Amino acid sequence: MVYSDGSTCQDPKKDLTVGASINSTDRRVEGKLVDLDPEQQMVSEIWGFQVGLDVTNAAYNASFGFRGSYEALPFIDIFMRYPQGQSDSWFSAFYQSVLHNLAWFDIQGESIVTQSRFLQELLANGKPSELSIHFNTDGYDDDTSSPWFTFGRVVGTIGL
Repeated sequence: MVYSDGSTCQDPKKDLTVGASINSTDRRVEGKLVDLDPEQQMVSEIWGFQVGLDVTNAAYNASFGFRGSYEALPFIDIFMRYPQGQSDSWFSAFYQSVLHNLAWFDIQGESIVTQSRFLQELLANGKPSELSIHFNTDGYDDDTSSPWFTFGRVVGTIGL
């Protein structure tokens, strides 16, 4: 977790959002990676993708979070990250977009918000209608015999 002043936190006892679930939606079909032009595969977009944060604390019997729709945009800066890999697993790229149509849920969440500096900073001016999202992808497993076939790694940031 990185705060607005640049300080960080990795302890879920100090900020309840550390280790919280960031997932795609459980309410509809997962987003799909799309090449709008099969002759130009260097601008793949993610369509129908929703992203959500779910912070739940059993001690408070409380839950807080949001879900938003990812605006489809092509990836940027594809580069060969892992030359020892196989075809698609070589590459890495990043996506920069926004989450819009945000739906916030707050089940006795005041206690959650007070236990999270991140949420306090995020909500300082009310619940935003849009959030920025930036993430890198790499490590895609294109080995059909692997138990991790079609999986990869995603690392990123969501903020104002």
